[in-house]
Amino acid sequence: MSILSLHHHKLLLVLLAILLWPGLAQARHGGVASDEIVLQLKWHHQFQFAGYYAALARGYYREEGLSVRIEEGSPSTNPIERVLQNEAQFGIGTSELLLAHSQGEPVLALAAIIQHSPLVLLARQDGQLTALRDLRGKRLQVVEHEYELFAMFQALGFSRQDFQLLPRTVDLGPMIRGEVDAIAAYATDEPFELARHQLPLLSISPRSAGIDFYGDTLFTSESFHQRQPAQVAAFVRASLRGWEYALQHPEEIVDLILLRYQPGKSREHLLFEAEEMRRLILPELVDLGHMSQNRWQAIADRYAALGLLGPQLDLGRFLYNPRTEPQHPWLYGFIAALLLLVLLVSGFAIYTLRLNQRLRHSEEGYRILHQASPMAILACDRHRRITAWNPQAAATFGWTAEEAMGQDIFDFMIPKDQMEHVEENLSHLQDSSVPLKSRNWNLTREGKRILCEWQNSLLRDASGQLAGVIALARDITVQQRTEAALKASEQRFRLLAENAFDVIWIADLNGRFSFISPSVERLRGYTVAEAMQQNILETLQPEAVEEVQAAITHLQQSGELLKQHWEIDQPCKNGSTVSTEVIVNVIRDERGRPQEIFGITRDITERKHLEARLLSMAHYDALTGLPNRVLFFDRLEQAVKQAQREGQRFGLLFIDLDGFKAANDRHGHDFGDQVLCEVARRLQKHVRQSDTVARMGGDEFTVILNHLHGGDNGETVVRQILESLAQAYHLQGKEASLSASIGISLYPDHATDSEQLLKLADSAMYQVKHRGKNAYTYSQG
Repeated sequence: MSILSLHHHKLLLVLLAILLWPGLAQARHGGVASDEIVLQLKWHHQFQFAGYYAALARGYYREEGLSVRIEEGSPSTNPIERVLQNEAQFGIGTSELLLAHSQGEPVLALAAIIQHSPLVLLARQDGQLTALRDLRGKRLQVVEHEYELFAMFQALGFSRQDFQLLPRTVDLGPMIRGEVDAIAAYATDEPFELARHQLPLLSISPRSAGIDFYGDTLFTSESFHQRQPAQVAAFVRASLRGWEYALQHPEEIVDLILLRYQPGKSREHLLFEAEEMRRLILPELVDLGHMSQNRWQAIADRYAALGLLGPQLDLGRFLYNPRTEPQHPWLYGFIAALLLLVLLVSGFAIYTLRLNQRLRHSEEGYRILHQASPMAILACDRHRRITAWNPQAAATFGWTAEEAMGQDIFDFMIPKDQMEHVEENLSHLQDSSVPLKSRNWNLTREGKRILCEWQNSLLRDASGQLAGVIALARDITVQQRTEAALKASEQRFRLLAENAFDVIWIADLNGRFSFISPSVERLRGYTVAEAMQQNILETLQPEAVEEVQAAITHLQQSGELLKQHWEIDQPCKNGSTVSTEVIVNVIRDERGRPQEIFGITRDITERKHLEARLLSMAHYDALTGLPNRVLFFDRLEQAVKQAQREGQRFGLLFIDLDGFKAANDRHGHDFGDQVLCEVARRLQKHVRQSDTVARMGGDEFTVILNHLHGGDNGETVVRQILESLAQAYHLQGKEASLSASIGISLYPDHATDSEQLLKLADSAMYQVKHRGKNAYTYSQG
């Protein structure tokens, strides 16, 4: 090592020690000292904020020296105002943080937790509704600041005036009753509620129009970051650890949310939200909290297109960046320049040495080339007599050099039907004086015809006069047959592909298409010409892009597919999406190296709908839409486990209708079916969302009343149910009067297992029947 290098090495070590000293000192004192830190959520407690609950419960904040309090949000809560007014140090926001930043508000985006916004437009799907264009003139409930939807309208060529825009209500009743045609919703929430009502829905995501905003983003204020950079870094670290744990243990965190935060949602609802959140966070493909400046810029461009902010935006102050810059860039530049100079000098010296060697040994090189060439080399004078014949010429045509030398090539090598063609080629060569490439059939010593590819050049003497021709030949008979077979195969492939219902396509390893069958227009609405302009990644919904990109990178690096079978939603030209099954394989060269990707894409939309219907049929009663016996027993088992785990009580009601058979016999089965549906509606009206109403069969129903507190035995709800079911039924112009007999068992008062609870409730119901009906009684245990 030189003195200069040693000096710089020591200097770098000293500077590094100086830079690390504050951090080392802080570490020795136990981390980040802190007063209470407040995190302001933007909505009510739910799995949407699971990572922060996990970080608090698991002690990750405490390990960083932070005392953290999590504040619940509401429709009136503005996290940005709370943070900027120092009422909270951190908040959860959306892409609207950009608007606040553009208006001079000193907000600092720390980590994008949800990579793809869950905001969608949910529409009641009837036979004529297939895409956004079918909602023109229809009633849409939206929130004014949900700019992603308006950006989607703009991108697809629509404006606000194309729809009847109504204020979004918290209640889903208008959607369920058909009073509105579509609502703005979160893919993680409302679909679960609407599925209970078996509404056929069309989900239209802004991502289908290329509008891909971030979802929940953790943020703070510039002033807090300037005052407490260590606390900010510590809070981000702990929060991301919490999210990692929450995504790995969703059921545990769901139970934590139910126990500590009373979210007003059922366990099933929270688990649904957890699964949907994972699809939007993409933890397997994207680092938790990752933010891209280019993507934020694209979001800003969308806001600018909507007229909400100007074209110039300083994202440097908006995005949190904990990394530091190199301390001595000049040193690395000096080293790079020095290395480049050494390489140039060395390269020139080596080149000069090799050039001199080639000049000294050129004659020997030509001799070796002539003897060892893999191609046939022959020469003839101006009278077409052979003057040179290398070993490969002997191997190709069969004659030795002694046999070939001095013979006229037309006398022994050229078939009669090829002589005119060869004569024309030689004449053209002499006229143009440039090398000529040609193909013609030749004869071997055995009389076999072979097709050769020739490269011919003129030979001239020292005075420039024509001396003859030198030629290189290659037997391409097998290649020609292969090419002909390949051409025929390609014709058959194109005939098959152009008439196939599925989309057949070929792309290179960078995702650029070289072939797409015409059926792509039927599948996605794009013509072949339009589809060919797209890259594979542009044919995907944003949530699938990173996974497919990872698969392509893996193929490029390893030569192998991650998987051959994919199920992917793809965007269509009209803004809708189509569910597809994609089967891919690799086209390899003769050495087994991957060259292209071959794929078949099939529309599985109907299959997906059928699977959803079959799943619904397996778990829900076809007449009333209530959970059936199978789902009821599953819910009852879950209720027992949860009550055991949390030390809670719940009640089970077994309900049998009084007088239903007589009404059914008198007015007919259609009337009876309508009565059962009305009974289901009345039962649901008097229970909470966390409770379960099920139809066991016939005119028997069950109700699970969860979370009974203190001395509450559910008696108030039972009386309301009795009163409601006893009211007259006016349906189809007919009237019927019914009542109900209700048996009740309580956990753990009467039993601690599901089978015994149901048996006791059933027995209690029969006691009511025997005593005169239209009443209720508790099991005697």
